[in-house]
Amino acid sequence: MSPETRADVLVFGDEALIGLHGELDLFSLDVLRDALADVATVSRVVIDLQDVDFLDCAALRFIEDAARRFPPTRVGCGWSTRPVSSTV
Repeated sequence: MSPETRADVLVFGDEALIGLHGELDLFSLDVLRDALADVATVSRVVIDLQDVDFLDCAALRFIEDAARRFPPTRVGCGWSTRPVSSTV
């Protein structure tokens, strides 16, 4: 697991926001797995990928599988694009 990988979990009433940071791959999935376990009782979870620098297919598959395990309104995933530095 990359030392920079972390999840910030915010709970708002019966909803949760999991903000992921760093690289999310096969070796760092426990960060997301633990964050989802921490919010197992809320009715809705949003996974924010805005600060994820790298996402491999194992992590993407894990998120997809998590979304399938819950009702469609329970897990969401959001991201936004960041400007890429033109400095080489």
